[in-house]
Amino acid sequence: MHYPADPNPKNNTTPPHHAPRTIHALASYLADDFPATAGAGAGAAITATTPPDTNSTSTALGRVHSIFTHAINISIGDTLLTLCDDPSAGIPDSVVLSPADFARLQLRCDDPVRIARHQLLFASSPTPTTPTTAVALTGPNYDNRFPSNVSIALPTLLHDRLDAIDAAFLAGHRLPAGAEERFPLLLAAIAAADHAACATHLRALIGLGPGLTPATDDALLGLLAVHAFLTATTTTTTAATALPMPARPQFPALVSRLAATLTTAVSHKYLRCAAQDRFAQPLIHSVLAIMTAPTSPQATTAPFPTPDASALRRLVATGHSSGRDTLRGVVLTIRRIFATHHAPNR
Repeated sequence: MHYPADPNPKNNTTPPHHAPRTIHALASYLADDFPATAGAGAGAAITATTPPDTNSTSTALGRVHSIFTHAINISIGDTLLTLCDDPSAGIPDSVVLSPADFARLQLRCDDPVRIARHQLLFASSPTPTTPTTAVALTGPNYDNRFPSNVSIALPTLLHDRLDAIDAAFLAGHRLPAGAEERFPLLLAAIAAADHAACATHLRALIGLGPGLTPATDDALLGLLAVHAFLTATTTTTTAATALPMPARPQFPALVSRLAATLTTAVSHKYLRCAAQDRFAQPLIHSVLAIMTAPTSPQATTAPFPTPDASALRRLVATGHSSGRDTLRGVVLTIRRIFATHHAPNR
């Protein structure tokens, strides 16, 4: 699932007219991915209050990978860090700036980036006399993981919710030709713990479709999100036996490894984060809306009370079709579990 929805490049031809300054931003990343944050602990908040330090020895070097109207991707080693101006996107490996600060980042693709003292340092133009702008990686971090100890809804209610999603949010939306038929085969291979078959199906699926995040990659994000939710959740409800984990521990890592060479850098970013059980907040909230048991008897009268529906609306609004492709992967995965482990009586 990619961000932003608008793929139009920014106009980067006008040099900035501001003094050296530090932009303090909300960051979401694994500390181990950035040498500047070593010792802080994975996912720890990083605070930087010093002004731009253009003389310190950099701890990591990178470059501006791609630029869009509301997002800038920074390539640092194996990590693609996204700078954006929308906190509601809630994506992993991201830094959220205010719209005003984001607009002042006048960058070009392939501009050098370095990290020093927990700051991203940018040369604002090719001329060496232009001051450096620093983006401070401050906290607290987003929570891009599923919560634990969530009660799973009973299978009958889950089935009703899936029917409601098909009618209200997918409306016949399907994956590209060939993928819709192969996706259930992949799910069957996962259930059978057939590693070789999983790899074969993944090689045929990863990267299939146009755009920065191909449709099948988005659907795989949905599959991996269901897996991560069930891995994180402990429950004593009867649904625990009806909904076993749909993937083996090594499966997410296999997806990430194959995606490194089979799809786009942006799509690989999200699949790599998914292998670490980290997802965009709209996807997390949508899976929780589908899978979580109602908190009160009144909540069972409708499959989707207003808060739950709003999470799904936010997901399907992502990109041109990325959100719907992701949701399709979620639905296909849960329906496969139903077909294999619990067929509701109708």
